[in-house]
Amino acid sequence: MNKLSLFILFIPFLAKAAVIPAPVTHLFIPTGFDDNDSVEFVVSGYFPDTCYSKNRVDVQVEKNTIKVDVTAIQHEKKNPYDLAMCSQMIIPFYEVITVGQLDKANYNVIVNGKTRHELTGSVSIIEASSNQIDDYLYAHLSYIEVNHQDPTQITLVGMRPSDCIEIDRVEFIKNGKDVLAILPIMKQTRQHCPMKMTPYKIPVKVDYSGLNHREVLLYARSMEGKSVSSIVRNAPVSQ
Repeated sequence: MNKLSLFILFIPFLAKAAVIPAPVTHLFIPTGFDDNDSVEFVVSGYFPDTCYSKNRVDVQVEKNTIKVDVTAIQHEKKNPYDLAMCSQMIIPFYEVITVGQLDKANYNVIVNGKTRHELTGSVSIIEASSNQIDDYLYAHLSYIEVNHQDPTQITLVGMRPSDCIEIDRVEFIKNGKDVLAILPIMKQTRQHCPMKMTPYKIPVKVDYSGLNHREVLLYARSMEGKSVSSIVRNAPVSQ
């Protein structure tokens, strides 16, 4: 048998892939956005095995409706001798959906509309109190570190752009359901601020009271209109 025959023989066993609506199960919508902010949502879900992967997010704003399509790639393995066969395990995933700047208004949110994974919600955009990107000087954050043994203890990790910038206070905004927005507000301690990037950690005690969903999105505002987020999947919320 020549090499060409071997190649043709194994063509039916090659992996195929299909783009499908991602199996999202929850939509997190932070509150407190104004018309100067870049609006963001987060969706979470679970892949049934290792042959699924994230693909892309598409966003359309039509009048007062925000339509979001979150897709995944489903890989199909047909060769029983393939060592990379799909492992049967539940894999959690989440996607940050960046909508961008919106006008002051109330908006309906539809994720994966007209599919069995459709999620809906709403968001209110208020008028900004100034032309600044943010109302405060926020910390420059890279990620949120969660103590999963005690999820009330978290650490905001990032870089401090100058040694004249110090943490002033941390404020919280709850949506009453499943999102805890964290505002790490900084202060400038002197006039002259030479740039000196240094690692920085802010320990924070989190109070989940007033929320009622076991999955809670921690959504921390960051410098330059950015944010970092993390999902606590067994939060000690009010029941």
